[in-house]
Amino acid sequence: MHKKILVSGSLAYDHIMIHDGEFHEIILPEHVHHLNVCFIIKDKSLHFGGTGGNIAYNLRLLGENIILLGLAGKDFQEYKHWLEKFGVDTSQIKIEQNIYTASAFITSDRKGNQITNFYPGAMDSNHCFNLEPLAKDIAIAIISPDNIHRMLNMCLQCKKLTIPYLFDPGQQLPNFTPHQLLECIDKAEGVILNEYELELLLNKTNLTKKDLCERIHLLIITRGEKGSTIEEGEKKEEIGISETKKIIDPTGCGDAYRAGILKGLKKRYSRKTMGQMAALMGTYSVEKKGTQNHFFTRDEFEKRYKKSFKTETPTW
Repeated sequence: MHKKILVSGSLAYDHIMIHDGEFHEIILPEHVHHLNVCFIIKDKSLHFGGTGGNIAYNLRLLGENIILLGLAGKDFQEYKHWLEKFGVDTSQIKIEQNIYTASAFITSDRKGNQITNFYPGAMDSNHCFNLEPLAKDIAIAIISPDNIHRMLNMCLQCKKLTIPYLFDPGQQLPNFTPHQLLECIDKAEGVILNEYELELLLNKTNLTKKDLCERIHLLIITRGEKGSTIEEGEKKEEIGISETKKIIDPTGCGDAYRAGILKGLKKRYSRKTMGQMAALMGTYSVEKKGTQNHFFTRDEFEKRYKKSFKTETPTW
């Protein structure tokens, strides 16, 4: 039996808005203590999103079978049908019938900076999933932003059941206590963060970067347009970005990147190969509005990978 990738994370509707200017032109740093601003929006659209849903969608594009865990609300039916259309196993998603699915209201400016308001809705439920019946079918898991109680429980279960997992605290990082962060980090297969999140995590836990690397297998740091870094002990791989036709919307780029990393970990690719696959996934995402509107065939992906990185793709 081919093992699956377990994806745990938020499920949300994304309300994506584009401001045809730059935030710094309106936000005056010296007056943020009494901020009262309005951004004129040139475009607004509704999309399926949430970290869990986005990662699952991208993994299906890469041909992986996944198990998706998450909480959704009474308005989830259309999103559920969308995921199932692409072969995502939604049987483990819990539906809360008295509340709405989480919603993100995301405004991007001309430079790709973002301001997000987030309504957690069903995600606020402290419901926890039992991984024991699923464990034998799981090759690797990712614990991405969701209810903190559920994220912590998932990490503890993965350790107990010896399921390798990536810890991806994302937007929830500021809300973890130092003790909770150490619990989630300890014995993780890897931790994935952007540069700001890395500094915040080190400050909250009083760890040095060396301390962190000694507790985990991989440290993956995303750096936006500067690419990413994958560190394994004292070994470091710098990953560049792949050529982008046109940046339309940066929302969901990180989730697409994570799918490439998970594919690489499951297939035991080298750090360089998994990083390049992840980089290309991110590129596909930013070229479309929304987080689940890009698409490619395997042949298209392999040709573009070869063109971007001057090498063949690994065996899928």
